[in-house]
Amino acid sequence: MNKRLISILVANLFVAAPAIAQDFKVEGTVSAGVINTRNKDDVVDASKLNEYKDLSSGGLSAVDVKGRGSSYWFDLFGENIGRDDQYIGLKGGADKTFKYWLSSDSLRHNFLFNGRTPYANPGSEVQRPPSNFALLNQGLWTNLDVSYKRRDDAVGFELQALNPWYVRVEGNRVKTTGTKVGASSQGMSPGNGYVDLAFPVDYETRNASIEGGFSTKTMHFSLSWLTSKFENEQESFAWQNGYWGNGLDPTYLPPDNKYSRIAGNATIRKLPSTRRSPRASPRTS
Repeated sequence: MNKRLISILVANLFVAAPAIAQDFKVEGTVSAGVINTRNKDDVVDASKLNEYKDLSSGGLSAVDVKGRGSSYWFDLFGENIGRDDQYIGLKGGADKTFKYWLSSDSLRHNFLFNGRTPYANPGSEVQRPPSNFALLNQGLWTNLDVSYKRRDDAVGFELQALNPWYVRVEGNRVKTTGTKVGASSQGMSPGNGYVDLAFPVDYETRNASIEGGFSTKTMHFSLSWLTSKFENEQESFAWQNGYWGNGLDPTYLPPDNKYSRIAGNATIRKLPSTRRSPRASPRTS
């Protein structure tokens, strides 16, 4: 987590300090530990053990702090701080007035450890071997790890002081960087075979939304607007293709795009019953 986000979390933790009465109570736990992971000697690729969780040897930590008062409250939780699968989040608010939330969630997706490739610079914008194909001397091949890191930073605020009317604003930024496993065809036909490559990954998605509405136990009306923008810093890369006489061949990656949406919602509960009571049957003598 960067220093800027930590500063934001700490600042929001004490944003309502002047209004906190003497009955405000803070309690929680802070824990620390150590993890020691040993891979067996016969494991060729240990990336599956660490595919989504950071199980590498090192320190472990967690923090869980709660604050409660007559009106204001907050929850602060964090785990695996400083590791690839770090999470930290803060949420709080004042009863019937407002609530807010901030979070940062990180994840590293490991695809391959200690792999081998004939390309000298895997994952780069132009990938070439140290000499032309066919490169049969594996001593010239390159060791590589294939993985990308994904981080999702989110923030939100909801105004409740005008109950039953409300306004909610949310936003998040998802940044993904690293490499992933991919394949490109050597020629114009699948029969020419494919080459496994380390595809470069440098994505960023930014989302923002605002919603306003009226909400009670029996009805809910809302109008919302959402915008999402995806940007790829590297929309293509070139690699040396032995099938094309060792010429450079381009592979295209996801392009930039943008999405916007306006939506409305209406829900009514406990509608009046239209069911008629059965008529009494006539008496017979």
